[in-house]
Amino acid sequence: MPEKKKILVIQNIHQEGIKLLEDNSSYEFEIFDEINEDLRHKIVDCDAISIRTAKLPNEIISSAKKLQVISRHGVGYDNIDLKSTKEIGATLTITATANAVAVAEHVMFMLLNLSLIHISEPTRLRRI
Repeated sequence: MPEKKKILVIQNIHQEGIKLLEDNSSYEFEIFDEINEDLRHKIVDCDAISIRTAKLPNEIISSAKKLQVISRHGVGYDNIDLKSTKEIGATLTITATANAVAVAEHVMFMLLNLSLIHISEPTRLRRI
């Protein structure tokens, strides 16, 4: 039987994501709420990291001997040390379009809100 892939989940993810990991017998995983000394020891033999917004510094990444992929939940990667990621040969993935609809909806709401303010201001001034 092939060796299980070890995944470190840094910062909790949605319960459905955890269920996917639990239901797949090819993976074993551990969840960390923060970057700490225990994580530095666990990362040595892990195959993958799933991370949200926590900073993943050089000291942690360079400790990884088997790391193949860092999966960043979000669009940016400024919280990941890219130089050390390249040095160990790991791939960094991001979810570039995951929240594109939510951002577009927010922008439209703000534009509509601005137009309402623009329309109501002259009316309010006349009442003064």
